[in-house]
Amino acid sequence: MKLRRTTIYFLSLIAGLSVSAQSVLSNQSAAADMEEQVFIHYLAWYGEGSDGNHWADGTAQEPIVGFYNSQSWSTHLYHILLSSAVGVDGLVVNVRTDYDEVSLKKVLPSLQRIVDIDADFDYKLAVSYDDQDMTLESVKSELEVLKSDIIGGTSQYLHLNEEPVIFIWNYDGFLTSEEYREAVTATFPDNSPVLLRNEIDFNTTEDAIDSYYPWVQGFDEKGENWGEGYLDWYYRTLQIREDIEFATAGAWPGFDDRSASWGQNRWIDRKEGETFQQTWDLIHKYQTESAIKWVILETWNDWNEGTEIEPSKEHGFTYVTKTAENIGTFKGESYPVNDTLFSASTKIYLAAQMIESGERDSAEFYPYFEDAVASFIEKDPLSTIATLEEIFNPTVALTTQALSADINVYPNPSSGVVNILVPQKEVNVSIHDASGKIIYTQSVDGEVDNAIQWDAKSRKGFFFIEISEGEESIVKRVLIK
Repeated sequence: MKLRRTTIYFLSLIAGLSVSAQSVLSNQSAAADMEEQVFIHYLAWYGEGSDGNHWADGTAQEPIVGFYNSQSWSTHLYHILLSSAVGVDGLVVNVRTDYDEVSLKKVLPSLQRIVDIDADFDYKLAVSYDDQDMTLESVKSELEVLKSDIIGGTSQYLHLNEEPVIFIWNYDGFLTSEEYREAVTATFPDNSPVLLRNEIDFNTTEDAIDSYYPWVQGFDEKGENWGEGYLDWYYRTLQIREDIEFATAGAWPGFDDRSASWGQNRWIDRKEGETFQQTWDLIHKYQTESAIKWVILETWNDWNEGTEIEPSKEHGFTYVTKTAENIGTFKGESYPVNDTLFSASTKIYLAAQMIESGERDSAEFYPYFEDAVASFIEKDPLSTIATLEEIFNPTVALTTQALSADINVYPNPSSGVVNILVPQKEVNVSIHDASGKIIYTQSVDGEVDNAIQWDAKSRKGFFFIEISEGEESIVKRVLIK
């Protein structure tokens, strides 16, 4: 994204103004019934591999899962599940090109996959129009597609008071706030959308925009300017804007476009997570007095300009951990800070890739995948990982279907006794630890009882249960927590 980076503070303009208590109370009253929500600005413009669309333009860091494809459902599920786990309420897809539009349409069925697994999975989708090169006619055309194909194609689209929400990433010299309001009103005559625009518009005198959100500001040669003055001004200015129904905040971890093909050698030093925390600290400071109800994380995955909080090979899970902590503070809730859970999300991505590519048969292995996703949503990473193992390393039966069909090992995972149900025939049962060492054996004569109980209370990890009949055998994997 070739970003417009004009930093206009207008500090001198407002230095002599006192905040109107009446205005503040008015804003707070209007926002009082709104829930605090956090959304990620999401880039869906990447093609497969390091030479793929946008990856080839250069990146500051590298995703922990490698250079993914933004039009793959594996990618979508990984991002949606991980961000949801740390308290994010939805993604705002950046749309500028036809490629972005195709990716957006593919996100819909991906999100539906998760809802089909867990009907209570509440995660929203919205669109941010990058208005570079936009005209009034082209935006009306885009809005028609949004209305029919996107909003009309999902129950997960973000609404506020039953009105769809649309974000605008504005460039100087293109459409005005009034023109955007004209376009959305023409397209949605019955429920005119809620409009959010980046950066405050001082040229609009009408109620064209419902809320603003700040965008990444700062930059100096040393990377020390992270936008503190701009953000402080932004939150204080919203307090005196009577036309704004609620305030929207922004948080960013840093910035670095020095590797991007369009880069201008601009950067904001991440300072090992300190910059991200500083932007969040201002949100916490102004949350009440500025009536902040929404936060935009800028960004989840703009790797070209180094603003991503998605896990990277360089920073690991540092930024999703900080995201969980700060969203918890913002909402007054608790979200897991758990590297095992975060790692489980990457395994979900890899398993989904195997199914999506045809490396694993969908009919056979997708049910395992659904179970793993359900466990992940329940914040049970060990069950997630154990179930995914059935996709990564499926049980190889060196036997007849007659033997394998009658074997059942439960519960799996287990924290104590494991029940092993074997066929009504003479079989030998051997249990191996992860190194292959036999730690338990028992023979079944097939006449009295075909159920074995193995007490594993003192053990942890993966174990392998081998059931043999003559020269034929089958292996079942079990996780002891």
